Amino acid sequence: MPFDITVTGRNELGQAMSLAIYGVEFLNHGQGISTEDLTIEDQYTWVASNMVDWVPAQSVPGQANDMGSSFGNTVPPNFLGV
Repeated sequence: MPFDITVTGRNELGQAMSLAIYGVEFLNHGQGISTEDLTIEDQYTWVASNMVDWVPAQSVPGQANDMGSSFGNTVPPNFLGV
């Protein structure tokens, strides 16, 4: 079942940005285990139906513009109908 991913970031000046990936579906999964350095690695092959490149994030209407230490109140502009 396809799902969407939103990646959010903020620089040291407090400027936030978002990247949206739509219609993600996993095609393959692989796993490797190393006993030398005790690691387990997962690899996934996936496709997406659309992607919106990095854009400045905007606050959700009705919430404070100060994001504090959380990204919970930011969404990409296309989610707001902008």
